[in-house]
Amino acid sequence: MLVRVVLLVALATASMAAAASESCPTNMELGNPGGSDLTLCHDGYAVGYSYQHKIPVWCAYWIERETVDVNVERQDRFVEHPQVPKQYSSSRSDYSKSGYDRGHCAPSASIDYSAEANQETFFYTNMFPQKPGLNRDMFGHKGAWGYLENEIRDWARERDQVYVISGAHVGEGAQTIGDGVRVPTHFYKVVISPIGPEVIAFWIPHKENAKYEVVSYLTSIDDIERKTGLDFMSLLEDSQENDLESQIADKLW
Repeated sequence: MLVRVVLLVALATASMAAAASESCPTNMELGNPGGSDLTLCHDGYAVGYSYQHKIPVWCAYWIERETVDVNVERQDRFVEHPQVPKQYSSSRSDYSKSGYDRGHCAPSASIDYSAEANQETFFYTNMFPQKPGLNRDMFGHKGAWGYLENEIRDWARERDQVYVISGAHVGEGAQTIGDGVRVPTHFYKVVISPIGPEVIAFWIPHKENAKYEVVSYLTSIDDIERKTGLDFMSLLEDSQENDLESQIADKLW
């Protein structure tokens, strides 16, 4: 927890931080990225959910060295979130026979330090449709999404802890499955190490078996914000926010 202070010392004001992070004090320290109809706070992550698209548009969570290798059994029980009105919720029937995985925004394997926290990653508010060859880095698939999830856990082991903001973008020509669940055209991951601080960001097309192409997905946070309309570091001082968000961290990779 002490390392997180390094990242947070540049918060604009205490009152702003309290207002923006009131609902999720341990997973929204940099502010609410916006763009969602409902913000939900869980033990291991916060998520912004879109009623229009029936998917999460962002999620935010910490991965820490002390818990990254505490692995309870995967709960694997997909459930609708009780706070989402039925007409805006995705469900099992939307994904059934669609050809798409129920891809996690906040990964089950990164939030498995307790059975309760892991089960909360299986709410449909944390799911978006992903091609198996993007979501999985196993069983013959070489998915960029699954690969990066593993890499980020390694970075947490090396750096003590990292803060991750992941999400999806519904761009032009996006398809729909089930009852109005939109299939993202792109995904993104923003990873912040409080030490430094350092940042690295990826803009990921919805493409299968592209594990070895991830270096070409490196981008800046500024670029992702322009494409999505979100604001990932609204509580940082402008000078630090501008510096971190303009970087393309190819050397870290």
